[in-house]
Amino acid sequence: MKVDIIFNKPNTVGLLRILLLILGIFSEKYVFLALYTVSASLDALDGKLARKYNECTVLGSCLDMITDRSSTILIITKIVENAAYSKNFRLYFTKRTWQGFSKFLSTVLIVDILSHFMYFSFALINKQQHKTPKNWLLSLYYNKNILLFLCTTVEIFYVFLYFLIAFDVRIIGLYKNLLYFLVICCIVKSFFHIVQLYVALDGLSYVENPTMKIK
Repeated sequence: MKVDIIFNKPNTVGLLRILLLILGIFSEKYVFLALYTVSASLDALDGKLARKYNECTVLGSCLDMITDRSSTILIITKIVENAAYSKNFRLYFTKRTWQGFSKFLSTVLIVDILSHFMYFSFALINKQQHKTPKNWLLSLYYNKNILLFLCTTVEIFYVFLYFLIAFDVRIIGLYKNLLYFLVICCIVKSFFHIVQLYVALDGLSYVENPTMKIK
């Protein structure tokens, strides 16, 4: 075990993010929201540290990807958990519309997890950086500004939705319009995840053994 790799600067940030998420599981609403927000905010820091100190590793990429997926699983779980106790949320969403919205969240989560795990596996086998794809749509998605915008808005979507539900806030006016905008951003990001999944499935289908490089 290479301790110097596991605990290098970017990986230490990644491990700290995981610790904050675990603490958030057992925390009250305000504390959870703070811990989750700090963990999400640190997402950009590990990459900057890795590039600045030349400490980019496969472990770091894997840790970053898994931590992001774990974050999404946790906050969606918290959203669903608190939805039953939010009076204003139940007034805004009928039983039928909430069932549809919860199915939307579940679909987004499944596509997110599948696409990232499949594409990361594809990138490892093909010995390429998963954020430097050859597919033009994915190249567009991994454009620094577009990726930052979509990742930020989707994180805001989850945090905002949790805020509305956990603190029983009325969804009217600006809150309502902001929620609609963030849902659209989430759908756009999920579209790119579907493209990511397609590229991974296409590439992995040509692999006959785990050591063969994809052409």
